[in-house]
Amino acid sequence: IHCSAEFAATGNPSCQLATYAGGWRCCEHDVFLVDTDTECRDPRCSEKPVDEVVMKFTYYYEDGTPSTRSLEPAACCDVTGTTQGFENIEYDIPRCPLGAKPAECVHVVETVQPLGYFKGSRKSRHARHAGSDLVDLVFAAPHLHVAGLSIVLIDDVSNHTICEVHATPDNTGGVAYGHGSAAGDEKGYLVGLSTCRWGGKTAQRFRRD
Repeated sequence: IHCSAEFAATGNPSCQLATYAGGWRCCEHDVFLVDTDTECRDPRCSEKPVDEVVMKFTYYYEDGTPSTRSLEPAACCDVTGTTQGFENIEYDIPRCPLGAKPAECVHVVETVQPLGYFKGSRKSRHARHAGSDLVDLVFAAPHLHVAGLSIVLIDDVSNHTICEVHATPDNTGGVAYGHGSAAGDEKGYLVGLSTCRWGGKTAQRFRRD
């Protein structure tokens, strides 16, 4: 567990193991952290039901050509970090004061990170590029969890908005919430996030750092 100094200074409980309330680290590789003294009749929680979840994915692909270029993962964008790569990845949304109106109960957080990996970081030991080298951005996938309203990727140099999605009642803003009970439209659940994509000729070019 590790947050940037800037994010840790906010006192977010997910930045310290002693105050970590739970998240993806509690449920990895078939290991689940449960308070067996209060939640189970025996240490193995044998009375608890085991759910089987089935997921279906559809992949589309095109055959490569001589002009096909290789892709690489970006060095951003984790709001809990400021350097290349990920830091804590997850964090807690602080509770609003009692009596606060919904319109006044909005949590906003931001950070600035390098776009591409380059030499000189413990997280980029195999990087061969200099920070001043250019990289083309061809794909950006916003990532939000339930209750998220919007997410924006901005060029910190020009202040130009590169990619933006937001929630709307009719789900046309790129952040889609369910309204019913049908599969894929479950009320109250985050059921869709749009991506931002650019072709090789229209990709925006930035310094890696």
